[in-house]
Order: sequence, then C-alpha cells, then structure tokens
Amino acid sequence: MIKLRKTIQIFIIVFVLFSVFLSSIKLTFDGYYGFYYENQKVNRTTLSNISDYLYDLKPIFLFRSYTGFETGYGFFGPNVSSDFITVFKVYDEKGKLIKLLDKVNLKSKEGTIRFTTLNSLFLEKLTDKENKKFNQYLDIIVNQITKYVGKDYPKNYKIETELYLFDYPTIVDFNKGVDKKLILIKKYSL
Repeated sequence: MIKLRKTIQIFIIVFVLFSVFLSSIKLTFDGYYGFYYENQKVNRTTLSNISDYLYDLKPIFLFRSYTGFETGYGFFGPNVSSDFITVFKVYDEKGKLIKLLDKVNLKSKEGTIRFTTLNSLFLEKLTDKENKKFNQYLDIIVNQITKYVGKDYPKNYKIETELYLFDYPTIVDFNKGVDKKLILIKKYSL
C-alpha cells in the first residue's frame, strides 16, 4: 500500500512538472509566432507542433483548465506589457516651450493607478486601428488629461501631449547593435 501511494505521489509530481514545462514551451512558441508572424501563415517547427498536440490532450487540457496553468506566466506573476510614454509640453503665450513633463501630478494613488491603465487601452488601439469610435474615445480621454495638466497654467498657455512607444529591435538587429527607439503614436494639442 505504501509503495502504491509513493508511486501515485511520484506520478502526480512528474505530471505537474511536465505540465508546467509543456505550458512554458507551448506558450513561448505561441508568443514568438504571434509577435513575429501575426496574421501570417507560417510553417511551425516540429517541436511547436508536438507541444500543440500534447497541450490539447484531454488529461492535460483538464489539468491546465482547472489549475490555471493555461494562463501562461500570468499564473506566476503579472503579464508585463509595453508602456506608453506620455510627454506633456507646456508653451507660453508666445509659443515658447517652458516646461516638459513626463508625468501627471495626480493627488491620489487611485488616480495614479487609473492613469497607468491607459496603457492597455492604447495597446488595444495598436491592434484595432480602424475602430473609429474607440479612437474617438481615446482622444476624449487624452484631451481630458491634457486639460488636467493645463489647469496649473494660465489659460493662454498651450499644452501639447505626445504619446510614444518604444520600438524594440528584433533579435537579429539587437545582435548587430541596433538599439530601441521611440516612435510617436499620436499628438494632441489644447
């Protein structure tokens, strides 16, 4: 009886470790192909096809669904996305740049958290560029933030908000010494 219990325990441990390892491999392949070959037909590697097949087997499917392993690294920690860089330029009545701000002076922790959630909205914008209503919604939000920044300055001052995103090089370009660069996503003026 003790031998059977130890065998079952070893099987469970090996099954859990295998499931974690398989999830890591499968989700790494999915992330790679999704990033570099989004919306393209591509011949995936044999290892990728094997991991897809094993990942969808009924026992592993049930285990990952009920335990949360199918959420990828989010199971172990938060999923870190790219941050947008928001730059506020303050111009005086003569059009001279007098201040450059890279953050909004918010009064509460809740306001700061809400401001940081804008990143997810703008990441959605990058994948759904044609949604006119969503773009108008984002324009309203950024205009309100720009007005909030402008309330600390005289009414005849101009506030300009620019949204940037880092453009990271591919692995090949990185090995050639290419560094990340900022790309302008949108510019707002009030």
